[in-house]
Amino acid sequence: DGNNTWVEPALKHSHFPLESENMINHLYEKKTATEATNRTIDVQDLAKGTQKLEIQSFAFIDNGFKISILINLAENIPRDSVRVRVTRTSLETWLIGTEKAYHLNIPRLYGKVVPERTKVTVNQNKNRVTLILYKEKDSEWKFLKG
Repeated sequence: DGNNTWVEPALKHSHFPLESENMINHLYEKKTATEATNRTIDVQDLAKGTQKLEIQSFAFIDNGFKISILINLAENIPRDSVRVRVTRTSLETWLIGTEKAYHLNIPRLYGKVVPERTKVTVNQNKNRVTLILYKEKDSEWKFLKG
């Protein structure tokens, strides 16, 4: 049914200005990654002592069929340290830094996406990771979470 599709996104260089009028900012309650449930990406291989943190804020841009999720971090995350799992209705990512691993899990997206088209861009100059999802339908998303 395509709900358990693993996506290995391709690295592309692009930039979405934060002042975009379509941007919607989100802040979530603080909690640690150890409290997260239904984890689908295995991170048991992380170095001992790696601090696991939930991503507390991000922004997303709804642009036609494309949803861009912009995550700004305090440190530079190399492209090969980004782990992403996308299904038609969910998203999970781990961004693994030197001493910290940042986690974002959205078990139910606002709408359905095409997992095979998922892309990741890393802007190392701005410590930004962008996840690009493609919607099945060109309908406006008011929220990222369903």
